[in-house]
Amino acid sequence: LKLARKQENSVLTSAILNDLGNTLMALELKDVALGAYTESAILAKATGNITLAMAALINAAMNETEQGLFADAEKRLDLVNRDMQQIPDSQNKANGLLKIGLAYNKLRTSLHSSNVQPVGGNKENRNGQKGKRGITTRPLDLELDSTDSPSPSPPQFKKTESLSLEQKTKHSHALIKKASRAFNNAVTLAGVLKNPTIESYG
Repeated sequence: LKLARKQENSVLTSAILNDLGNTLMALELKDVALGAYTESAILAKATGNITLAMAALINAAMNETEQGLFADAEKRLDLVNRDMQQIPDSQNKANGLLKIGLAYNKLRTSLHSSNVQPVGGNKENRNGQKGKRGITTRPLDLELDSTDSPSPSPPQFKKTESLSLEQKTKHSHALIKKASRAFNNAVTLAGVLKNPTIESYG
């Protein structure tokens, strides 16, 4: 990573950062991993590697789900899901849609089993301050086209407010619909591309 940065090779740096995020997640260094994923997405987008940018953002959303940052995770997934529609049809797009569906499903199960709904993450890191090991966490707004209208924000809950069963059930149904749409879009595209593995999710 140091060598890639020294050579100012943004393409290689973005790929390494995404892999680094995966390694940090395995080591339970989730906050640092989030910084790696978001920086990877920014660099990948800047170099035109939209596929990697989307992958890093999905990884970041999964990270936020594991940290209990459910509102942040849903907002990020909504943006990625919207931006994914702008990408030309390909196997990578089908795989991305499938991963989005899986991420929404993980968010649903995690939220349903939780007692609270945190509104957001660590403000210091969210404002671009350096976290552990000097990796900077970037802002959430990484959509492909900043001129697009933003997706509606997911329901927000105070950090100390417990969710009632009715609230959890209602939100769970909304997430099921989002996951289902992503899965259906992936399966439809897989049918066009003749990808039997993804088609099996239909």
